[in-house]
Amino acid sequence: LPKVTLADMVLNNDCRDQLQEIMGRMQYKSLMKSQVPNFLSGTQALFWGAPGTGKTMAAEAIAGELNLPLYKVNLSNVASKWIGETEKHLSKLFDQAEKQQAVLLFDEADAIFAKRSEVESSQDKNANMGVSYLLQRMETYQGILLLSTNFKANIDDAFLRRFTTVTEFVLPDKHTRKTLWQGIWKGEMQLDTDVNLDVLAAEFELSPSQIRNVGERACLLAAMKSTKTISKTLLAKALRREFDKQSAGFVTAKRLSDWINV
Repeated sequence: LPKVTLADMVLNNDCRDQLQEIMGRMQYKSLMKSQVPNFLSGTQALFWGAPGTGKTMAAEAIAGELNLPLYKVNLSNVASKWIGETEKHLSKLFDQAEKQQAVLLFDEADAIFAKRSEVESSQDKNANMGVSYLLQRMETYQGILLLSTNFKANIDDAFLRRFTTVTEFVLPDKHTRKTLWQGIWKGEMQLDTDVNLDVLAAEFELSPSQIRNVGERACLLAAMKSTKTISKTLLAKALRREFDKQSAGFVTAKRLSDWINV
């Protein structure tokens, strides 16, 4: 069972409201059935936004808030194995999830629900048969079913209309980034007093996941130096490691150098 809750996430108000509505459909299911004819018991929601903006963590938070297990499925893996066994595996997955009232998270939704060209190969036809089966099980699932994608524009409009909720996860603005930085170090290790979080948040446009990665690495670097103070130099090194993943190059190195000297 996930232990993350919405309180652990830094979200804008609209996103938080939509997540609470998703949970509300489960929490008030009996009332809604008595008040709304043909109320659909299950909830299908699409989470979309840039990598690292909190889509998976939001699924964990929903499951954590409702005290339900979370099942994660990577659809890009499923898409390449439609023929034969995959439908059997999906059937077992849905049957088991329904028994436990689990929250289902299908990651990389565009791998299955992307806009398709008119010309189809035999492999495409097999994949479409698999999509039809998945859609059928999605529509009859009685619990919370979530799909996530980095690219909403790639999802076919016919599929989008099937979701009860479509929630965007945006990159944080500088004020939100400052809040995220403030929540990183909660133990004995603390930032050196010469690190200005307002400047740090304004200078580097990072996702929540990237900020968490930098914070953890900075903590590790401090531990390796047997210090409880995270200096600007150590933080810059952790930032550089994160930027190196994207081959950020000279411009980022220059920005880091300028920031250290502020």
